[in-house]
Amino acid sequence: MPYEIEDERQESEKCDLEDGHIDDNSDLDANIDEPIADEVWLEGYHQRREENNKRMAELDICWNGSMPVTSW
Repeated sequence: MPYEIEDERQESEKCDLEDGHIDDNSDLDANIDEPIADEVWLEGYHQRREENNKRMAELDICWNGSMPVTSW
């Protein structure tokens, strides 16, 4: 005998659609004028990316065998 599981979210959405109710919290343009990240965050991000790129280049040299193991 299978059990019937009710999903409250689906019921709520169905009721909202039937009533013509639209949630006001779904305004996608609320923060349209706000930047995604500020300059300080972007500066730190670029610095971390540069450090990561340098480290990857060093590891690539080690991996390729261009640098002797004793100098690691």
